[in-house]
Amino acid sequence: MNSQPAWRHPRVMLVATMVAAGIASGMLGVAVSQISRGIEAAAFGFEFSHSASGVAAAPWWRRLAAALVAGGICGILWTRLRPRPRGFLPTVRQVAARGVQGRRWLPVGGTIADGLGQLLIVGSGMSLGREAAPRRFAALLGQGLADRCGLDVETRRVMIASAGGAGLAAVYNVPLAGLVYALEFVIRPDLRTRAGWSKVVVSTVVALLSTVTAWLFNRNTPMYRLPPDELDVRGYGWAVAMGIVALAAAVPLRRALRWARSHTALTAHLWWSMPLGTLTVAGLALWEPRIAGNGQVLVQATLVGGLPAATLAMLCLAKVFATLLSFRCGATGGLLTPSLAVGATLGAALAKFTGATGSQVCTAALVGAACVLSVTEAHPVFAATFVMGLVQAPPQLCLAIGLGVAITWCARLLSPAGRSRTGSSRDSPDSSSG
Repeated sequence: MNSQPAWRHPRVMLVATMVAAGIASGMLGVAVSQISRGIEAAAFGFEFSHSASGVAAAPWWRRLAAALVAGGICGILWTRLRPRPRGFLPTVRQVAARGVQGRRWLPVGGTIADGLGQLLIVGSGMSLGREAAPRRFAALLGQGLADRCGLDVETRRVMIASAGGAGLAAVYNVPLAGLVYALEFVIRPDLRTRAGWSKVVVSTVVALLSTVTAWLFNRNTPMYRLPPDELDVRGYGWAVAMGIVALAAAVPLRRALRWARSHTALTAHLWWSMPLGTLTVAGLALWEPRIAGNGQVLVQATLVGGLPAATLAMLCLAKVFATLLSFRCGATGGLLTPSLAVGATLGAALAKFTGATGSQVCTAALVGAACVLSVTEAHPVFAATFVMGLVQAPPQLCLAIGLGVAITWCARLLSPAGRSRTGSSRDSPDSSSG
């Protein structure tokens, strides 16, 4: 006779873990947002991510001092944390994908310290995304809950991936993209089986609970504000054009990012390469303050409009350089918002060069952002749903974004380079960061 109490039944423990992971991931996402704002306020005296001019309001000496201090702290921290001669801590994707065979779970202390370092370096102006930190924190939380509830190894893997996606969903208010991240990037369930659909249900519940919990604090506010203009029929023409142009720009960008990540500074050199890199990016931001940070300021400025085509083109190139430099000097961070910034400025610049105005420029910017992201991350469904969720796009704009991403991805798969790299295209350049 089984003496195990009913509440210890595996299904009961799974449901309890799902609910706890969803709610806790939402609270964690809110906490990460508050920490990021606090770091920006401490570094520059205000939250520059919500400023139309970026870090421009801060005096030049404070910008350089913030970069130097943050670079020094993170350089010393990562010198102690990372493997030698170069490398990174295990990521959510690596742990969830390989944990079944090798049981390589996320280290608690190292994951927390590394995530805080990422928030510090981005909050001080480094040109990287901050999405890797909430993914890591939430996945670590999901790992702990799964261990506590005694879930089996495969279910633990699903919970780690689902919690990581839920953390992303909570911070950016993108529940569908958070779900797609867990399923498309990590879990990849076999939908021909009942077990595959069970994994979809787990990820869906965790992502939705996380987002709804975060709504108690962010009130379902989109990350970016759209101009009031309605999309006209010519916007779909821009979706087709940007689908092709973005591929031509994003493929060399992806290769450059992979090179920068594979040639990152040696672990023993991070104590000096990090301050040097942060000072260089801060110096570039003295010329154009909107370059600093993950790219949120740049994307919003592009969507609002008013920037001439030449300025947008220069901002696009400067953001590419700053992001490559950030990776090359050894910083750890994400690629989501930097990719959005590059694609948005590229799309808006091309639209303005051809005389487009109003909603056409905004459409070209958003489609360009989604198309570039689909190539740099190598996951088109995630890229499309992520951009749609960031602006809470209306149906017409969703169709334009989906059309552009589909064209980009089809053209990539049909190209000789795409056919030869089909097996390796699922690994994004920032796989070491999140």
